[in-house]
Amino acid sequence: GSISNSGISGYDLFTGGIQNKDLNVATREVGRRRKYGSEDRVGHLMSKLQEQYKRNNSVSVIECTPTVTQLKSQKIQHIVFIDDISGSGRRIAEFWKYCVPRSVKSLLSFKRIELWIVLYAITSKGRVKLGRAIPNFPIKTHLISVLPESDYRYLLDQELTCLAKDYAKMIDADIANGRTPAENREQAFGAYAFVDLNTDESGNNGTWSKAQTYLALGNTMHAVARLGIDSTPMEGVDSELIGELFADELGGYVCEVALVIGYHETQTDYNAKLPKSRLSQEQVIEVI
Repeated sequence: GSISNSGISGYDLFTGGIQNKDLNVATREVGRRRKYGSEDRVGHLMSKLQEQYKRNNSVSVIECTPTVTQLKSQKIQHIVFIDDISGSGRRIAEFWKYCVPRSVKSLLSFKRIELWIVLYAITSKGRVKLGRAIPNFPIKTHLISVLPESDYRYLLDQELTCLAKDYAKMIDADIANGRTPAENREQAFGAYAFVDLNTDESGNNGTWSKAQTYLALGNTMHAVARLGIDSTPMEGVDSELIGELFADELGGYVCEVALVIGYHETQTDYNAKLPKSRLSQEQVIEVI
């Protein structure tokens, strides 16, 4: 079978059941970090390929991450590299350099197998990088990007803009409280650069932002303890279910940890009357 631009390009391949196809609208999916993230887009593409090519019998076998043995024994004619968003192009270039076996590169070199790269979006810089990294790759015909090179940043920037608006509220509060002079408002946004420093080329900063949550969690637990209020943190919560149940309250953010605040029950809780067992301070804290 063969793969053509008209066959596998197109927004539907990545989005499947997404109802809103307006590329100028970048709303967040409730309860998720990003509306239709990498795994969703790639997953939709794989299912569409299976559905499309096996239905019309143009392709007999579609293997996900095939071995060299499978490539040869099943006489696979096309290899498709699938990625979400390629900013610098480095991720695919390094995958080609370090992960693709020499025997496969040889098959591609002798045109016994065709290589395709399918992306949701790519920058001009990324396209140039891939053209240089993969020898003799027909980038004009075999690199397929759903979004035009100039459009994808708009989608990523929408969520960063939302975060910036939240940050602006903090700056305005500092101005109202006298912490920051009003004439230094624009300058105060310089501290927001840490967001870009911790955002990858796909626009995701979830790992970093989750870590910041625990700083706020510790401060909150300390504050309520000073007020004589009990609190119990709970990690490992079902973030997706909580996102559905508290969609309005979360406003698109993800719940990574829950904190219960209140007063302990002394009458009906049998555990409340038992002596507490704690390690000594010396066992817990090491003075350096």
